[in-house]
Amino acid sequence: MPTPANSDRWDPLGFGVELDYRTTLHPLGFPLELASNDRRVIEIAAAAFPWSSTVHDAPLTNLKIIVDETGAPGPPPSFRAHGEHLSVAADGRHHGAFRLDQGSGACWVSATTVADARRFRRLYLESVVYQWLSHRFLTPVHAACVERDGRGVLLCGASGSGKSVLALQLARRDWRFVSDDVSYLLRSHPTTLLGRPHRLRLKPGVEDLLPETRDLVAIEDPYDGPVYEPTPLQLDLPTSENCRLAALVFLERGEASDLVPITHAEALERLLPDLPLADPATARAQLATLEAAVASGAHRLLYQTADDASATLAAL
Repeated sequence: MPTPANSDRWDPLGFGVELDYRTTLHPLGFPLELASNDRRVIEIAAAAFPWSSTVHDAPLTNLKIIVDETGAPGPPPSFRAHGEHLSVAADGRHHGAFRLDQGSGACWVSATTVADARRFRRLYLESVVYQWLSHRFLTPVHAACVERDGRGVLLCGASGSGKSVLALQLARRDWRFVSDDVSYLLRSHPTTLLGRPHRLRLKPGVEDLLPETRDLVAIEDPYDGPVYEPTPLQLDLPTSENCRLAALVFLERGEASDLVPITHAEALERLLPDLPLADPATARAQLATLEAAVASGAHRLLYQTADDASATLAAL
């Protein structure tokens, strides 16, 4: 364990570890108080959650990360939840316990894990914080998002359907990039969309569709394998952190460009398989949010090229 401030007393649980580094961050516009005994944790978290201020009236979330100077990097952790309790565990030196309802918890990791900033960010910061926020305030949607004039369109489809690529291509055509794979509906206001536009995750193989990615170097993601993680700044993309939902579209390749309306029931049927399971109260709230969202209008988007899609979506 890290050396406690008062090392003269027996401290088998590590109560005496001083968390001297603290900051308040604003992931997706929600307040997060972070404390650690390692300055690098604060620096990595600030880069992971670059939102500049709190914009949602919500209780403060408190996260403590205690770094042990000894130990090798751990494997990717397993996430388990029951009721209001969330557990994250990889091995004896990499684990965490959280109260989802209270927005408070602590996580223990080794210094070698923190030294790999991308891996630490993905496994122990983003995964935990977005799980918390989804439980308390949000409904995640497996969809990319673009917006124009403040009106957002969710680009829905199965993995590999081209959501991320089309979102980036549209951002070259008078649209703004909001999110590439997961977007969030605010449960207290279901037509408000929140995105994570500061970082993208692209699979190798997009080079022919997005020539600007050819000079990128793939990194190894602990869950997805080789990926590119450019920032919108690197790709010179206009971005937006939030917008008002105008419509949902489900991507389908077609010989002609067209928008085909679908029923609310069909849209829900397509969205529900990708909605993560949650405790009963949260699941009911998230279902209600999706029902309100599809009332904005849902369509199948038939298109061949990004130019086709952009012109067709502009009609919305």
